[in-house]
Amino acid sequence: EVRGGDHLLVTGASGAGKSSLLRAVAGLWDRGEGSVVRPPRNETVFLPQRPYATLGSLRQQLVYPKTVAEAAARDEDLRAALETCRLGRLAASDLDTVRDWGDELSLGEQQRLAFARVLVARPRLCVLDEATSAVDYATDAKVQAMIRRTFSGCTILVIAHRINTIIENHQVVCLQAGNLVAMDSPSAMLADPNSI
Repeated sequence: EVRGGDHLLVTGASGAGKSSLLRAVAGLWDRGEGSVVRPPRNETVFLPQRPYATLGSLRQQLVYPKTVAEAAARDEDLRAALETCRLGRLAASDLDTVRDWGDELSLGEQQRLAFARVLVARPRLCVLDEATSAVDYATDAKVQAMIRRTFSGCTILVIAHRINTIIENHQVVCLQAGNLVAMDSPSAMLADPNSI
């Protein structure tokens, strides 16, 4: 059980079932047994390791998965989200110019753009599947701090392997071959790095 506003890190070896678990929680997979109780899909954001970036305007990228009309986001809010996520050059550009963002941006920039989406969407549940793997530590820490500060009630579920990500989470769960094998606090996991 993860209460509203808590953070949970899911760790384990490759193939342990981490991504499968998070995709089920996010509502992207409906296979398997059991039930997941979570906020509605429109209040949930899922950030994969390789974010969705496609041909369209920067405005469309920032409000995705909503349409521009559904989101009704102000330009200053979109630019502020870009600045927070260290995408100043994009914040200074025309929000309506159409480009192929998957080709134009590096993976790290795409990941930062995905975090800007979180700042725009203000979800109740944010599911991060190695969502900062291509981002430097300083940017990762800044974006995570902003999300915690801006959305104190946002529940965050994370798959990550970086120590700084572990420090920022309330609980740590370790999976092995699809089974829960350990559940502990971040301080206990950091005291025994071999347990991660």
